[in-house]
Amino acid sequence: MTHERDDTERSTADIIQLERHEPDYRPVVRLEAGLYTQLAERIERAIHAKRLPLYVGAVGLVYPAGRNVETAEEVSITVTQLVPVTTPVMLQFMDQATRFERYDRRSSQWLAVKPPRDIAELIIARRGFWPFPEVHGVIAAPTIGADGNFVSKDGVDAKSKLLLAGAPVVEMAKLPTREDALAGLEVLEGLLAEYQFSDESSRSVALSMLITPLMRGLVPLAPLHCVSAPVAGSGKSYLASLASGIATGRYCPVIPPANKEEEFEKRLIGAMLAGMPIVSFDNVNGVLDSSTLCQALEQRIIEVRPLGTSTLCTVEQRMTWLANGNNIQIAQDLTRRSIMCRVDRNEERPELHEYDERPFEQVIRNRAKYIAAALTIVRAYIVAGRPGKLAPLASYEQWSDSVRSALVWLGCADPCETMLAVRASDGRLQQLGTLFAAWASSLGLGMEYPAKQVITVAHSRKTGSGGPHGEPAMEPDSQLWDAIYECCGAKGAIEPKALGNFLKNVVDRVVTLDLGEGKSVLVKMIKSDEMHRDNVARWILKML
Repeated sequence: MTHERDDTERSTADIIQLERHEPDYRPVVRLEAGLYTQLAERIERAIHAKRLPLYVGAVGLVYPAGRNVETAEEVSITVTQLVPVTTPVMLQFMDQATRFERYDRRSSQWLAVKPPRDIAELIIARRGFWPFPEVHGVIAAPTIGADGNFVSKDGVDAKSKLLLAGAPVVEMAKLPTREDALAGLEVLEGLLAEYQFSDESSRSVALSMLITPLMRGLVPLAPLHCVSAPVAGSGKSYLASLASGIATGRYCPVIPPANKEEEFEKRLIGAMLAGMPIVSFDNVNGVLDSSTLCQALEQRIIEVRPLGTSTLCTVEQRMTWLANGNNIQIAQDLTRRSIMCRVDRNEERPELHEYDERPFEQVIRNRAKYIAAALTIVRAYIVAGRPGKLAPLASYEQWSDSVRSALVWLGCADPCETMLAVRASDGRLQQLGTLFAAWASSLGLGMEYPAKQVITVAHSRKTGSGGPHGEPAMEPDSQLWDAIYECCGAKGAIEPKALGNFLKNVVDRVVTLDLGEGKSVLVKMIKSDEMHRDNVARWILKML
């Protein structure tokens, strides 16, 4: 006796067939035994032919997806990021691109089935064989490409490998003139009308902040743009969000301060892997220092290790990095990679100031206007033949030739003039200068000393006869001791190993020593090449 199966007894294939109401034009992939690799290749071609948003990123296969992040204004926003493809997501891509059939011996028919999980896992693992386009980041505004032309079409730009998604329609002159550029500059300066900058160079840094995030197709690397103020509430974070508003239509995502360096590095690496176009280190308390950030600012291609893995990922990042803080200090190697905007309203409580013009709201209402203004400045300068191009800035030649020089061409101050202030704010450089000055005074130049002897001299030095039997009197060399302790001391003591390690880290670092009366000399610490029986390193402060 036979009976019809109810829904609970139907096979998955039957249900799939019953639920289809519209013609299915997806190509059919029949799951035949012995065609494991061939099936993966066929499915990859189908996904690529359907132009589904699947790309090759730093961590492998990625797709653009919205993710909630916090801003300095404590607003949760959704930003488009590159997200690694997981097996369930790959199954979804496979189902969108193809339909699958498996031969059923009982019915002697090819029946519809779900996408096979093992093939999905194989496709995810086939690094180096994928037909999908490579992508290095996501942008949400038109840009100027590496050839100087306007890039406004959604999709991956072949030269910069940036994914343009959701950009507004921007109209601008094909061959803009200097007058067009001046008009664009006036539009951007209108957003800054209620800011009070310490000098014109700071204003130029702010203008560069508004322009640079849009230039990632042309400018692969740009310096860190910092905003400093004497007190909170001066509009530092708001300035970052103006830049982000033009570039992305959203507030600026932030990397908040972290108590541990490892946590800071984890957040930084995560932002790079996600391909975010702009991010700000918000409310930096004291000193900003990071070897990974130094690499990201100077190297187009860097290797990073994602959290929880032992795999190195190669990242060609195209991010614009911003930072802000109250009297923020930029340390060591970051100083030559940073420009500084200083804002100061000369008010005790600047947070109470009301911005009547509400510039961020202006940007969001008419992004296309501000994008066009920023791109016109650079495009007009390129069309004019880059007249008066400034001397290149090491590591940032394209940014210097296109953004920095364009601003100076229009009569703005050079934003790189602020690099002297950045260097002066480096407390560690000041420590090093104090140490070298004390070393030169107490130990002299050109003589070699092991770390232990340097510490002994810092403990005491001869000051002339004065002992009970005519021997030299001894007293602490407080200047040298204080300088060493500031650099590497701990718990009231200085260990030779700690001093040695510190000196290793500053080998060949050049510092200017002020001799007074307008005179100065350049000195640097070097390690003696001469081998000694005790196998102890010896150090020489050398005049250049």
